[in-house]
Amino acid sequence: MLLKNARTQYNDFLGTSSADSRDRNAIDDYLRQKGLISNVDMVFGVSIYTGENHMNISVKPNIIVYVVRNACNFVGMKDILENATNVDDVLDEINIQLDFNEFFGLFKRFHVVIERDLDR
Repeated sequence: MLLKNARTQYNDFLGTSSADSRDRNAIDDYLRQKGLISNVDMVFGVSIYTGENHMNISVKPNIIVYVVRNACNFVGMKDILENATNVDDVLDEINIQLDFNEFFGLFKRFHVVIERDLDR
């Protein structure tokens, strides 16, 4: 179930990503520790975006975490999303500020593959 797609201004490169959740200190744990979600809320997805980079200066990325409230578990989250008339009505967006090291540290493994879009 893919509900969001990555887009940039020109989409010169397109691709896929995959990540493994950490056993401890995962993104869900981070949000709970910050009081941003409760024990019954579940993280459904994450968007990380960085704007224009000039002169090899990297700025903090824009990070949005998509949360399903009161999901309780994976089955509950799936039921809520599948039964939603409009999925945006059941996904809460939480903006968080982390640098790249902090963000990637919330995952056990993270893999991004992008390829030149030759159909443009």
